[in-house]
Amino acid sequence: MNDYGMVIETGTLRIQRLLPGPIERVWAYLTESDKRATWLAAAT
Repeated sequence: MNDYGMVIETGTLRIQRLLPGPIERVWAYLTESDKRATWLAAAT
């Protein structure tokens, strides 16, 4: 694994990050588009 991730097998990439806050908040920011837009980028 390097700073970006690790290829497990063809077609599978493992990315591991330590993010601040409870898992429920992290999951909400990944799955709710209004939150994700403020954190990463808006989906089109």
